[in-house]
Amino acid sequence: MTKEKLWDIIIKRNPSFRAGPVKMSATSFRKLFDLVWDISADAERDVWAETDSIKHADLPPGFAKILEG
Repeated sequence: MTKEKLWDIIIKRNPSFRAGPVKMSATSFRKLFDLVWDISADAERDVWAETDSIKHADLPPGFAKILEG
C-alpha cells in the first residue's frame, strides 16, 4: 500500500485533516496510530493470502492463525 492510498483512507474517516495542521490529544493520536496499524495489517493479510508460494506448514507456530484472521 502506498502512503497516498493510506492517506486517502485516513482523510475519508477524518475529513478535518484536509484543512491543514491538526492538533491532537494523546488519545486522538493513539486512535490514528491504531487506525493506520489496522489498515496496514489488513493490507498485509491480503498480500499474504494472495501468495501461493508460502505454505502454512512453513510458517512459525501460531502465525497461520493470524493470517486466517
